[in-house]
Amino acid sequence: LGSTGAVAAMRFLEDYPARGAVLVSACHTDLGDAGERASGYYPPSGGPWQWEKMRSNAGASGGNIAVLHSDNDPFIPLHEAQHVASCLEVPLRVVPGRSHFFKPCEELIEAVYHVAFPSGQGELPDVDS
Repeated sequence: LGSTGAVAAMRFLEDYPARGAVLVSACHTDLGDAGERASGYYPPSGGPWQWEKMRSNAGASGGNIAVLHSDNDPFIPLHEAQHVASCLEVPLRVVPGRSHFFKPCEELIEAVYHVAFPSGQGELPDVDS
């Protein structure tokens, strides 16, 4: 899920278990946007982020989370995704030239695959970039 969807997934993981999550263009602040602030996802109205709960609810052994960000995202600054990945204690994958991931790409498909099949079972389909 990307951007606001990533933030919704983060809030979901605070309360519910999931097999894992792929967070695309994730942020931890409302970036000063009144519409995002009104969503209630962000602190203070949404409450503090519960990073440990997110980690423990993501996958059977916890922490099955991929965080992707583009080096030229026009909406979400890179430092936002860096903060999310750091707090979740997972690597941040910075993908060159993918903007706000408006189009599917191989890196995104690979991230979904690795979250869906963390032990590597299954076959990764061929994808055209």
